[in-house]
Amino acid sequence: MGYLRFFLFLLPLLCLQVMVKLELNLPWKPVLAWPWGVSYLIDPDTFLVTKHTESWDIEPWKGVGQIFRRPTVKVGNKLEISK
Repeated sequence: MGYLRFFLFLLPLLCLQVMVKLELNLPWKPVLAWPWGVSYLIDPDTFLVTKHTESWDIEPWKGVGQIFRRPTVKVGNKLEISK
């Protein structure tokens, strides 16, 4: 536990970014996709998240526009992890 506490003292912020893809159940099966980020500020003494911030890296009008275009990708059931 000492190493983890020391690490969190030096860098108490955890940031993640994933690509969200979902297929709407509409007749033309539009696929919505956007980068989504989340960051957590962790208290090194309690190991509890003290701040949670989300970011959506897409303009609202572009997100709505994805509903009305033909899909260019197919959404599968497997989890994709990029390196």
